[in-house]
Amino acid sequence: MKSWMVAAGLALILMLAAGCIVSTSTPSPPSPTPTPTWQNDLILKLSREPVVNPPASIIQYEYKDQVVYYVPPRCCDIFSDLYDANGNLLGHPDGGITGRGDGKFPDFLQERKGELVVWQDEREYDPQQALALAPIESVEVIVLESAPPQYSAVVVSGLPNSCVTFAGYRVKRSDATIEIEVLNWRPVDTGVLCAQVYGTVRTVIPLGSDFQPGTTYTIMVNGVEKTFVAEPVQ
Repeated sequence: MKSWMVAAGLALILMLAAGCIVSTSTPSPPSPTPTPTWQNDLILKLSREPVVNPPASIIQYEYKDQVVYYVPPRCCDIFSDLYDANGNLLGHPDGGITGRGDGKFPDFLQERKGELVVWQDEREYDPQQALALAPIESVEVIVLESAPPQYSAVVVSGLPNSCVTFAGYRVKRSDATIEIEVLNWRPVDTGVLCAQVYGTVRTVIPLGSDFQPGTTYTIMVNGVEKTFVAEPVQ
């Protein structure tokens, strides 16, 4: 009888101990929030432009009770850009010729809060190189068979000598006019000896799909003009 009671007691102790075991497994972290498509497109656009100092970046802020995204101004009197959470361009808080933007958000720099850097260009800036407009050999407009049609500019630009390298491009649109700057890097020291070998670069520049069928549009690439008429939607 005593041995039975001892066995039962041991079994009870084991059952109680099993109930007190605490799991030590680590819970899985929450899945990261995917980057919105418009931000991915903006990052791709900025990555194709020449590297600048300070680096190009996208910064999230809280402003007037909403989340906004700010792209600081860069060189050459370029505006900053301010986007809402859906990627709609709200305006230009600073930058430009006056440095004060377009005047729509005069209090943005003072009232913004909760800074969070979403993306920053990690390419290295070389102070021994300067930007210069590339000579343009040809400009062509191509249309992708999509709904709606996607347009691109195919630009062939020149590299005047062996010391010059392709730097990228900038795109700015105003109604029916699209201005594109295609840029090269050249040495700051003009005394550097360079082989006088002329090269070319072919660049496909996406223009998007926001074109009214039947409307004539003008593309200006480093002063070279090209017009095209938007095709009807199939």
